[in-house]
Amino acid sequence: MGEGIIVFSVDLELSWGLARAEHAASRRLMSRLGGSGEVLAEFLGLLDRLGLPVTWAIVAATLTDPRDSVRLAILEQALERGAEVCGSGEEGVCIRDAFHHRDAGSDQMGSGWLNPALASQISEAATGHELACHSFCHLDFSRPTVTRQAASTELDLCLEAFSAAGHRRPVSFVFPWNRVAHLDLLAEKGFLAYRAPAARRNLARFGLGYLLDPESNVSRVGAQPTQGGHPLMGIPGTVPISWAVSQTRTRMKAKLALKSLERGGGGLVHFYTHSHDIVHESSRKTLETILRTAREACRREQVRVMTMRQVAEEELAERK
Repeated sequence: MGEGIIVFSVDLELSWGLARAEHAASRRLMSRLGGSGEVLAEFLGLLDRLGLPVTWAIVAATLTDPRDSVRLAILEQALERGAEVCGSGEEGVCIRDAFHHRDAGSDQMGSGWLNPALASQISEAATGHELACHSFCHLDFSRPTVTRQAASTELDLCLEAFSAAGHRRPVSFVFPWNRVAHLDLLAEKGFLAYRAPAARRNLARFGLGYLLDPESNVSRVGAQPTQGGHPLMGIPGTVPISWAVSQTRTRMKAKLALKSLERGGGGLVHFYTHSHDIVHESSRKTLETILRTAREACRREQVRVMTMRQVAEEELAERK
């Protein structure tokens, strides 16, 4: 990959990613996610107009049709296992209890917990987005109590949920909270790529380090060796877009990273965000600005926008 590559990924976790949030603003965001379908549909329309593909890493539990008693029972069992694995007071318990105490109307299609229609909208969009996996019920794989067997069960549930909903088998994985663990299992289950943590440079400890080192948000795809010899591509997430941080700072980081990418020499800039950041107006506007800037760079034929799947498949083909 000689030219610059831009990747956009969205953690489509809806209420699953905010269940343990104690911040009042996070709680308000969570209450709005039940009606997020319209906002996300408008965002998909923008992506179609720009012609930019995005990797949507979905919490597979959201694919559950609330009218399907069999799939609901499987979800309930997974929540109980997650609570048992994480232990009392941990996020597994928080997620289970929050799911059980969700609003009365959230059993309907389009809730902030169960919304299979969103994934269908994404897979049917004209742009050609990727549906990736963000765990089954937002389990933290890095916890010492999450054994290899527990992680394997979680991944199997993800693959079963995608299949039951009629979606293509996912090959890209995004760990909840970007906490990486059990990579060998990913390879064994047929995944090709995961969003890796970005390498921190020496200047990263300074708040304005990205101004002193504009290339600090440009990275490279790395091959992660696994015990079984299966290839697994680590695609570093380099620029987060969040409602909780300065939008001015995020836009400046993005501008400098894209300029550095356009100067040549290859490299990759991976912007990542969450469904609740798209629902939040300030971070959504930042994301839309960055998307338009990326589109202009593509028109100048200096960079390409690709999904994680496309990056991994191309990188693996070049390494053969």
